[in-house]
Amino acid sequence: MTDTNGPRAPLTGLRVLDLTIALAGPYGTRILGDLGAEVIKVDTRVERQYLTQLDLAARLQAMYPNGDPGDEPWNTGGAHGQLNRNKSSIALDLASPDERERFLRLVETADCLVENFTPKVMPSLGLSYEELKVRNPALVYVAMPGFGSSGPRSMFPAFAPTTEAASGFLSMVGYEDGTLVPNPMSLADFVGGLNAIVGLMGALWNTRRTGEGAFVDLSQVEAMASFAGEEFQIVPDWSRDAETGPHGNQLPCALLSGMFPSRGFDEWIAISLYSELEVRAIGDVLGGPTLGGEWAALSRGPAGRDRIRAELSARTAAFGKLELATTLQMAGIGAAPVQTAPDLLADPQLNHLGFFIDVDAPGVGPFPYEGPPWHFDHWSERLTSPAPRVGEDTARILQALDKSIGDNGQSQTGGNN
Repeated sequence: MTDTNGPRAPLTGLRVLDLTIALAGPYGTRILGDLGAEVIKVDTRVERQYLTQLDLAARLQAMYPNGDPGDEPWNTGGAHGQLNRNKSSIALDLASPDERERFLRLVETADCLVENFTPKVMPSLGLSYEELKVRNPALVYVAMPGFGSSGPRSMFPAFAPTTEAASGFLSMVGYEDGTLVPNPMSLADFVGGLNAIVGLMGALWNTRRTGEGAFVDLSQVEAMASFAGEEFQIVPDWSRDAETGPHGNQLPCALLSGMFPSRGFDEWIAISLYSELEVRAIGDVLGGPTLGGEWAALSRGPAGRDRIRAELSARTAAFGKLELATTLQMAGIGAAPVQTAPDLLADPQLNHLGFFIDVDAPGVGPFPYEGPPWHFDHWSERLTSPAPRVGEDTARILQALDKSIGDNGQSQTGGNN
């Protein structure tokens, strides 16, 4: 998985069993793979059912590189390629006694296991943390249910829209008139995945010190609710009449902020102004010192700020978003172009950092994928293998496991740290 001829990746030697589905869990375990861990994606019956749903969604949205699903759409979908890179894939039917025993032997060799089922799934298979730690006392087990592993809502399934709603996040996202809007980017999944890996790293450090494994219960609703931190301090009852409702594009902490039109069809620039000095500066850039002084005076009242917003929109529309953002940044004003996917692929800063990496994935061909955002001074390898075909590593992994047992007389309990 990693470059064995060069410096070792940060998580080289860490073996992870990945039983996650959907987005939050696979994104979290992808981070581990990007950092050099050996991530074994365990393809189960639940996973195959989800892949069928994912394939349908991908077909409806044409979410395939080059728009072609090919003969194995479950292996070529954009989500599969994005979330399962730097992983191996093994197919097991955990309801089968023989294959369940094979999985338990694999657990004995692992450092950690990550799953994001509802709390009833693993115990129903006889694979709860209490049962697994008998086979591997040093195992770190991370569960990522939407609502936690206990409590009145613990058995509720959760996806990003429900998690974001239950966390309070969506009550703050919408237009200034109070109309709420859904978040199209599954933010809760990424937040949940990141928080799960933080918890995993903490537990692994404790295991390194004590030799004892741990159960990490990551509630995705809690992870998302933590984003609303200061809002909980404003009013004790979360009143709809208080300042906690949606603010549109106006940041409560800014004097003036928003998305303003730029030259071209549906092109925009984001601008935030935090002081009268910045309001004066943007007026000077776009209209000269007289306008800058006038806008600074107007910014002291809500009606004046509405007038500035209208006049600012009329002026920004004459500029290209990249050109204007650069000019404003040089003047000390917070601004950035609202970039689309093609904009990102051509972005000079991201290309300077080497963010996009061409990966020759089976059934897809060379295609640019986003790389990890970390840059280490001792390790430059950024993406080493494309997502595997579902189950393609089953024979290799099981043969190695059988050989290890044959050589040692029994399986080796513990991880590979």
